[in-house]
Amino acid sequence: MSTATTFVRDPNTGIVINTDNAGYNHILAIRKKNNESRELCNKLQSLEGELTEIKTLLQAVMNGKNYG
Repeated sequence: MSTATTFVRDPNTGIVINTDNAGYNHILAIRKKNNESRELCNKLQSLEGELTEIKTLLQAVMNGKNYG
């Protein structure tokens, strides 16, 4: 990312536009990484819940309870 000004004004609309593509791509990469981390965390929590359920069922089988 450079320290030069990366903002220009669109002559047709007057809107200020950021032209720092490298910075924009960097932010997109960070967001993608954060989304992937969040998805992995959700999957891990789901697996933990499933393992807890399996453990409970195995304990019930070991104690002679019938769940079928």
